[in-house]
Amino acid sequence: MSREFYVDDDAFSTTFDTLMGDIYKAAGEALFNGTREGCIYGRDEVRENASGYGWGEHTGYPKMWTYRTTRPSSGTVEGHIYCRKPGLVHLLEKGHATLGGRRTRAFPHVKPAADDTFEKVPQFVLEYLKEGLT
Repeated sequence: MSREFYVDDDAFSTTFDTLMGDIYKAAGEALFNGTREGCIYGRDEVRENASGYGWGEHTGYPKMWTYRTTRPSSGTVEGHIYCRKPGLVHLLEKGHATLGGRRTRAFPHVKPAADDTFEKVPQFVLEYLKEGLT
């Protein structure tokens, strides 16, 4: 025996929005928190890599690194890891010319941290999503 149900379009939409509202909210929060966690991880990786070259306490360079997580529009999240002295990053990462015509040594400390961070961010988002849906 089959049963037939009829649901008005407005009632279905309202019910669906009610059911999915919590999922949308959990997903948005998971995306934001996972991105923030990834930015913190990436910032710490760059700081650690920079300290490995001996640019520790006496230069203050590792502490110049910070992050920012924003929601520019509904449903989107942006994370930025940056140095407060951006020109310095390029000179250290790529090397630069000297007055004598030679080039200084490059210290690749940002690229390895960025590659590692890009792999970790989806894991952080997934962890927060699982936590939010339970």
